[in-house]
Amino acid sequence: AKIAQQIGAAVQYLANQGVIHRDIKPANVLVTGGNYKLCDFGFALKLNRSDETIEGKFLIGSPIYMPP
Repeated sequence: AKIAQQIGAAVQYLANQGVIHRDIKPANVLVTGGNYKLCDFGFALKLNRSDETIEGKFLIGSPIYMPP
């Protein structure tokens, strides 16, 4: 639960900044002193208003962790 809470807070912060991570998986979570941090923003996307409504435009990520 602690991991989910900290990663969820990071994802919420990113969303508030208009950033979509697009590759959240266990390998992209670092543990430092009991804290969990989201890393590897290689697939990250900074949204603008027009990007949010284009369906299917941003298909990217690690296939094993992507939804069907």
